[in-house]
Amino acid sequence: LATLLVRPRGWHLDEAHVVVNNKVASGSLFDFGMYFYHNVHNLVKGGSAPYFYLPKLEHYHEARLWNDVFVASQKYMGVPQGTIRATILLETITAAFQMEEILYEIREHSIGLNCGRWDYLFSYIKKLREVQAGHDGTWVAHPALVGIARDVFDEHMKTKNQIGKVPTEGANITEEQLLEL
Repeated sequence: LATLLVRPRGWHLDEAHVVVNNKVASGSLFDFGMYFYHNVHNLVKGGSAPYFYLPKLEHYHEARLWNDVFVASQKYMGVPQGTIRATILLETITAAFQMEEILYEIREHSIGLNCGRWDYLFSYIKKLREVQAGHDGTWVAHPALVGIARDVFDEHMKTKNQIGKVPTEGANITEEQLLEL
């Protein structure tokens, strides 16, 4: 079965209908908290975990904040540390230059990084190349594309993950090249 990754809103968005200490609540924390509180015990009982897809990070301090939220939430709900798993969505150039720091800050909960958003057409086209570049999975724009993507990954990825695969395409890109327009 496909794994559900919940995508909370970015840190910059509020939940206008909830006020805490006379301040509008964080949309990120509201989305995370509602899902985690209502699902963590059933997910763990069923052999799964709460998975999150964290967008809009620009700095490793934001990853540290997420880690602090995860640690406090797991303690509050009485589940082991590391139960929460998260993928960080890299969408900004500043985050691209802090990938290692971001991963370090969220290391106990990290699944990995995802390199940006793709539109529907590109999500369809790129399934013919991501598995060969060493990715362990992919994003699809619509549930109907899950089978197509799974077939390609099943054909080319014979192991549980490709952590040992050495990428060849793009392996020697410099910081200067990342900044070229």
